[in-house]
Formats: sequence, structure tokens, C-alpha cells
Amino acid sequence: MATTITVSGNGSSGPYSVSAIDWHPYGLLQQQSIVFKLDAANSATLLTYGDDYTFNQEDRSITFVDVLSSQESFRVTRETPDTFFASLPDLGVADAISTKSNDLQVMNRLTEVEDDLAAVSGEVSLTFGG
Repeated sequence: MATTITVSGNGSSGPYSVSAIDWHPYGLLQQQSIVFKLDAANSATLLTYGDDYTFNQEDRSITFVDVLSSQESFRVTRETPDTFFASLPDLGVADAISTKSNDLQVMNRLTEVEDDLAAVSGEVSLTFGG
């Protein structure tokens, strides 16, 4: 399950697909993502939703306000906010769906924590029961 992708610019503002990330199916992309623009030296600049880019929920793509040259790229990281569960009813998720949705979201959040811990310690493995 991908939690981060990096995509090279192509001289346009997009749209660029971000469907390779395993997005939570009922969450809004902007609530789950952190987006950085990377220059040719790989220096990262944090971008702001609305000011620097927008997402298209339907086709899971991102479009930038400014053009990305072929020497630039962008990195999108899915990071589930701890408040995500409370936002599910606001998104109109039905009770029957939200139970399954919450299970998936818990697994996604645990995977993100596992990735963070592995980056620090080098070896972490969490097991998910079915």
C-alpha cells in the first residue's frame, strides 16, 4: 500500500494522477494529503491546498496553479489525521459503510505509524488480524 508517491513534472500544471496512493475511499484527498514541490536539487517546498494546487476527487488527480517544469517534481504523502474518524459523518458516510470504512482507516493509520517507526528504528512489523 503506497503512502507516498513522487511524480516528475512535464512542463504543465497537470492534471497529474495520484491514484497510486491507497486513498481512503470516503475521505477527501485534501484531508489526507501533504504535498511538496521538489526542485532540481530535490529541495522540498510545502504546498497549500487551494493556493498552490487542487485535487479532482473523481479521477484522483492533482492540478497545480503553476506549471511544473521537467526539472521539478512533486511528492504526495497520505497522512491520516487523528481526527479523521470524527469527520466521517460529515462526509455523509452511512452507518453500515462507516463501520467497514473505519476498519480500513484504522489499518491505513497503523500502516503509516509502522512506516514512521521503521524509518526511525529500521525494523518494525505490525500484524493485522482479519
